[in-house]
Amino acid sequence: MSNIFDIKRFWNFLLYDLRRARNNYALSMLLLGLTPVILYMIIQFFSLIFGNGVAEIPDSLKIMVMAVSCVIIILGFGSKVYGQLTEKRAGSDYLMIPASTTEKWISLFLVTCVAAPVVLGVLLLASDGLMSLLFPNSYGTRVLDMTKINEVLDMAKEEGIYINAGGLTVIDWMMNILTFTLGAICFKKAKVAKTLLCVFALGMVLSTLLAILLGSGNLDASWFMDRFSTPAQATTAINWYLNITCFGTLALLLGGIFYRLRTIQH
Repeated sequence: MSNIFDIKRFWNFLLYDLRRARNNYALSMLLLGLTPVILYMIIQFFSLIFGNGVAEIPDSLKIMVMAVSCVIIILGFGSKVYGQLTEKRAGSDYLMIPASTTEKWISLFLVTCVAAPVVLGVLLLASDGLMSLLFPNSYGTRVLDMTKINEVLDMAKEEGIYINAGGLTVIDWMMNILTFTLGAICFKKAKVAKTLLCVFALGMVLSTLLAILLGSGNLDASWFMDRFSTPAQATTAINWYLNITCFGTLALLLGGIFYRLRTIQH
């Protein structure tokens, strides 16, 4: 049996890790995944109380509430599921489990970057679709509709802008949730607040460096458009910039998590 990776041992640990995530975050995940239902109930409750009848819910509000659900999970999932590793008792129990650091590291990646968004996505899709089916007049059409998303992407393509929106969404989720997971296993108290402070401080430093080197502290789309003659050239440059920065950041986060799992002591 390999000391680095054994498929049977890894599978057993992954199942254990998933059960632990379920025990620690199942209720929160369920509530956040049912935000379309909760939003509808709250709005209709107050609308009926004040005698306004059945209210129509705008798509912008539904999108905002779903986005808030995603942000809450990104901020709190790692702290709730893996934050106990910094505690002496729970952390020691985790370290004593017969699995290698590599297996624990891969399991953490799968739980945070695959299992969590899949479960959340399924819940949001199901609740959003169910509400649009049961209450088409007041709730309206589904927000999470690929037809609407494709229309937006097609409009961008007509302008000569080709960006892999799906890939960027996946990478963005990974970077954000791994950032707060790394903070959860590094800090003993105020995990989310300290991670936010570190992210803010790092952003300030990087913005200052970019301003000194490139003349702008924020390399947004307009910065690229001003420096290239056509939208296609600017889009190519943007894609290269995003690929380098996103995958570089992801590699640093995964490396930091692996190092922390390997060196954590109580």
